[in-house]
Amino acid sequence: MNTDEILSQPIILESNNSVSISRTPWAGFDLGNNYKDKILPSWKGEKLGEIWEISADSEYPSKLLNTKLNLFSLIEVIKKKHESQLSSKEKIFKNFDLLIKLLNASESLSVQVHPDDNFVGLQQDECGKHESWLVLNTTKNGAGIYLGLKEGVSCQQLIDYARTYSDIKEILNFFPVQKGDYIDIAPGTIHSLGPDVTVLEPQKIPFGKKGKTFRVFDWNRRYTKEGFRDDQKGFKRELHINQAIATLNQKISHSPLKKKPIEQAKFYLNTNTIRIFSYPQNGIYHVLHTYLDNNSHVSCRIDHGYFCAFIIKGSIKLEHNKIIKKLIKGQSFILLQNDSAYKFMSQNKSEFIITKTCSTEIAWF
Repeated sequence: MNTDEILSQPIILESNNSVSISRTPWAGFDLGNNYKDKILPSWKGEKLGEIWEISADSEYPSKLLNTKLNLFSLIEVIKKKHESQLSSKEKIFKNFDLLIKLLNASESLSVQVHPDDNFVGLQQDECGKHESWLVLNTTKNGAGIYLGLKEGVSCQQLIDYARTYSDIKEILNFFPVQKGDYIDIAPGTIHSLGPDVTVLEPQKIPFGKKGKTFRVFDWNRRYTKEGFRDDQKGFKRELHINQAIATLNQKISHSPLKKKPIEQAKFYLNTNTIRIFSYPQNGIYHVLHTYLDNNSHVSCRIDHGYFCAFIIKGSIKLEHNKIIKKLIKGQSFILLQNDSAYKFMSQNKSEFIITKTCSTEIAWF
């Protein structure tokens, strides 16, 4: 099967692209217990911090279901072709620049900040990072996120807190969150995901690049090389305080927040059996939450671009060119621009999250 044939049908991805516990020592249990329990039952009860659901990253590439290809190698094949040899679908997909992750933490993630693409310290294969959090679940009341410095706090105070291992919570804004909350995190914004929160995290990462993260504070924790907490014999993770401060100085994110940074969805499409909610666009990507009732269906035609989707509840049947594929909770897929419509059918209540580039054009009917 050549690349154009692959891109002409729904791209269904493997569901097991998880990051090792040594890189996510703060991992929780919610992803395996509530989002991968149907598609990967063996993951129930396992600690999982990050799953790279849709990724063209060379280190953690998503693999195409039932093929030997992954997204990275697929795009590599396309990029090696001369522009004159590319089909219309290959031209669209060679610039794939979305990364979709699932995150769940039993402890707060490190306090961190991402630069923008113009940061002078970036290496050739690195880029800035604009990301967002869509809260899928909270497993304890009062769970929340840290975002931005409190009013009146200076960068020097941040440095002092970080270098003296003081309780940095004293100078960070904390916001309780609940299912359905959406937080857009621009480059230069200091942030940390709190414990007992599960999010879907879209990011803009150009193909061939790696998004850069500067760690400011890691809550004075120590870990073994295998990723297990050991505050007596373990090692502290590396901090990047100087780079983080330089990034903050380029942005206004260390100024007081003018409003609560949590957004709610608004109706995008509403019928008797279908509801699609829209979260605010950030000029890069646009997140939609789709609900299908019992025995319902909806169709769409992608007139330009592509979108990524992750099923968070129930199951759907996806029909395209008279071929029907069944997908269940915990699976992800990509749909590209196509003259033929895609039809989503559900026999039970189901939900899936769509992330599309802002330039992608979708007609629903």
